[in-house]
Amino acid sequence: MANSADWRGTAIERMLGCFPLISEEGRSDPAYRDWYCAARPAGTRDAGAFIEFAIRRELGARRFSMLIGELGGACPAPRTIAATAAPRLRRGGAAGMFTGTRRFMGEIGVGPDRVAVLSCAYIGRQGPNYQQATLAFTYDAKGYHIHGPIEEVTFDPKGEVIGQSPP
Repeated sequence: MANSADWRGTAIERMLGCFPLISEEGRSDPAYRDWYCAARPAGTRDAGAFIEFAIRRELGARRFSMLIGELGGACPAPRTIAATAAPRLRRGGAAGMFTGTRRFMGEIGVGPDRVAVLSCAYIGRQGPNYQQATLAFTYDAKGYHIHGPIEEVTFDPKGEVIGQSPP
């Protein structure tokens, strides 16, 4: 951070976690290892406060550089989490929810246990209705892990909420 004009002078008290990075267009550069991170700044009294930043490391390089732009944490492709996520749905299965192969950007936050979580919304059909399942993930060297309950909302064709879990 000391080498970045935007972040110079920022002191980190605790790293909360990092996720693979993706651009707003859904792209990442295979020549680099890019991460989207959350950290607690030093001197902050609010336990839920955090800053977000993106870092890049060229393959084989030892130093990281800071990235600026429309970037975020990459949600796992739906197909890669289908086996662990689908059985945990409470409101029934949703056709197509976990069949896609494209990664997309999620929203980074801090969970109740003060670790970084990435919230990712997956959408599918449930008969004539639509269902959104929002999963929170943590990430480590073994990959993504579902963190906490799955939030589910079912919408009718007009976009009105007709059910959700947990309530």
